[in-house]
Amino acid sequence: MDRKETARYKHLNGYNCAQAALCAFADRLGISDDEARQTAALWGGGRKDLCGAVYAMEHMIRETTEGGVRQQEIIDALESAFTSRFGSVLCADIKIPGQKMICNGFVGAAAEIAEKLLEDR
Repeated sequence: MDRKETARYKHLNGYNCAQAALCAFADRLGISDDEARQTAALWGGGRKDLCGAVYAMEHMIRETTEGGVRQQEIIDALESAFTSRFGSVLCADIKIPGQKMICNGFVGAAAEIAEKLLEDR
């Protein structure tokens, strides 16, 4: 399974949106699945108004890339690509209450976009 599929699978199997996205990158972070799940436990349903999956990917980028302008460019590109697909990165703007399958698409997209951006740089 690629990271997108891993994130979507985990989301469908009990992980919140942020946990599912972050766990798909646990190996890159050098932590276990359980550690990633615990780290992102409170980020589900959005953090600082951001979609939880986007927030988790921003955390992963900050932890696995050098800080500074380049890091911020990757984060900005993540938000831009996600917004292009879904209209916003804000959880309240994109989430429909009770519609877990919609969020599953956001989880997969956040992981897919982050993986591509990290490969390209």
